[in-house]
Amino acid sequence: MALPLSAKQKKYLYLFVGFLFCVAGFLGSYILMIDQIGQIKRNIKKTVYQITKPAIPKNININIINSLRSGGHTIFIRHSARNTIKNILAFDQLSTTDQIVIPPNLYKGGCLNSQGKTEAWLLGEIFRKMNIPIGKIYASPTCRTIETAQLAFDRIDIIDNHLYVHSFNIGTNESRANAKNRALDIIKTVPEEGKNKVIVAHSKMLNLLGWHNSNLEESGLFIVKHRTNQPLKVITEITLGSLVIAMKLQKKH
Repeated sequence: MALPLSAKQKKYLYLFVGFLFCVAGFLGSYILMIDQIGQIKRNIKKTVYQITKPAIPKNININIINSLRSGGHTIFIRHSARNTIKNILAFDQLSTTDQIVIPPNLYKGGCLNSQGKTEAWLLGEIFRKMNIPIGKIYASPTCRTIETAQLAFDRIDIIDNHLYVHSFNIGTNESRANAKNRALDIIKTVPEEGKNKVIVAHSKMLNLLGWHNSNLEESGLFIVKHRTNQPLKVITEITLGSLVIAMKLQKKH
């Protein structure tokens, strides 16, 4: 049976507990301050980049359409419109593992809403109408990216966890660096002769990979051209609406 504490022992115990609370508060404030400093640094870096680097083209014309018809591009597509839910990170993280599989009869978070499904279908229809050849199709493992790719192109060749944007900031420094390098390798992979490679993923990925001026909307396209022994050339970043205009434009030529 424990002996009762003396008044002096209680005093020291209270002081010790108070000290622990102070330490915990200090550590919490320190961690928050470090996170805020990191965010400030990222914002400054992004602002400097936006000022010093050329803006990403936002136009589409018949020359770009004809270039796409010849192949040799990577077309990065942001997933179409999705359901807005709480705890989306939990559902996204589940998509990167097979440890738990949500049964088909239960709700899967982060999937496309009704508008998004139509947007995804429309993307594929426009590519087919404009005779733009598509080679391999990559997708991140989330429900919304998989649905976008399947509704647009009726297939996915490779689902890669490294295309999930939060793989860049979860895990060890080494695993985060590996995720970025793998995602860059996928973007830089030269498409099949006469075809264009498609990646369906998340807009923040482009910012984290160095294209800080990118502001890709849902169902939007970020297009780069592969050049022999030269860096990727950013061709344009356009919305789904601009793509519809492009379809009408090519019909006139």
